[in-house]
Amino acid sequence: MIWKTHETRRRQSHLGDSGDRLRHPAERGFISGGLYAAMVASGMEPNEPINTKFYQLGNGGSLIFEHDLNALSDFLERPHPEFHGIQVDDTPGGELQWIITADLRGKMEPPTSERILFSFRESNWLDGLAHGLQEALARLCGQNVVRILASRFAHLTQKDLDATRAYANQTHAHIVEQGEAIKLLNNDRKSLRQQRAKKDATIVRLRAKIASLEATVKAQEDQIRELEDDDGGIDLQGGCGDPAYHCMV
Repeated sequence: MIWKTHETRRRQSHLGDSGDRLRHPAERGFISGGLYAAMVASGMEPNEPINTKFYQLGNGGSLIFEHDLNALSDFLERPHPEFHGIQVDDTPGGELQWIITADLRGKMEPPTSERILFSFRESNWLDGLAHGLQEALARLCGQNVVRILASRFAHLTQKDLDATRAYANQTHAHIVEQGEAIKLLNNDRKSLRQQRAKKDATIVRLRAKIASLEATVKAQEDQIRELEDDDGGIDLQGGCGDPAYHCMV
């Protein structure tokens, strides 16, 4: 796996003796003229890059689709595919993006094969590599569908890759949905715990209030009985001490 990174900054030293900035990154040596021409043709002419990266297959990497793409390239006797990336900030919102160009050079010896060159944008370099590897594999299969039909690479067809994309998208959506469901469940559990704690606190408070009221009632009853005894048996709670007399209201 080969990684090459060039960090650049917009400094005055980038200007020539005449003070004119070089016209495009190809003149600065960040990307080749052929790749720059391909970007312009696809409507992706880059501004001065903030960062550049380079990735070449055939060096023991283990990215998704890398093994299949490298093996298929070897089978077709093509050079190892290369991916060139430049990071720019040319979006209206100022977000940094990567312009990634996939370069699948063709076979030079007869029978020769056509070069595959395409560019696209991604917000993340590694995500862009995964996208580029998948698309490169799909295009290489499409270009050589007849040659690979009778080989061990027959399963690597555009249809299969489309199904893989759909499955990956579906799986990603399912994972996102599961994550949202787990988040909702955690929020519900937290809410239930809070409600239960509030309910338990209310029960404890009510029990304490009931116990206080019961103690107050008992104290009042004891006080009334003491007053009845002191008044010669007069029932202060609603009756007379002597049943032979009618109580006067």
